[in-house]
Amino acid sequence: MRSIINALRKKCYPICADTNGYYYAQDLGELDNYIASLQGRINKEIEALVGLKEARLYMAGRETEGMRQDYKMPQEVVPKKLVQQLL
Repeated sequence: MRSIINALRKKCYPICADTNGYYYAQDLGELDNYIASLQGRINKEIEALVGLKEARLYMAGRETEGMRQDYKMPQEVVPKKLVQQLL
């Protein structure tokens, strides 16, 4: 379903979404609000991606310019026991 909605949005269909599901924007304000919400989520995902890439560089033995010199990788973000249970 998501891939269909995404394909329609790419073809300029003004499809928004909320906790109740998908819907057509009724006016510019509604569409603008959804666009702002989507952009905010995208920005947060990009920030997370940048952090993960910096963590990877750190783990590979290289520090990045933006990383604090005193930064230390967390030893265990998710307990190993929990990870094993999830697998």
